[in-house]
Amino acid sequence: VMEMRDQEIGVGDVEVDLDGVPERDVEGVPFMDIVHNVVDQVSTNLPRARRRDPDALAESVRRAVRNAVAAGWGKKPICHVFVITV
Repeated sequence: VMEMRDQEIGVGDVEVDLDGVPERDVEGVPFMDIVHNVVDQVSTNLPRARRRDPDALAESVRRAVRNAVAAGWGKKPICHVFVITV
């Protein structure tokens, strides 16, 4: 399980859990770095209204993370995204 915390976007922190994913992609880049970059991209590219909606934010992050991991690994992982509101 990979966890990513302290990504303040819109409503609160984002936690990403990935099951069964190797530590690195085929080029040796850690998947945690890839996930971190994807969460940053989603936070900057998502419209403000969707960033403030925890469900919309979680779904956008989930889809983006699955696609990024699939690009580096060839398989779509099981991905759970939790938005912790403050």
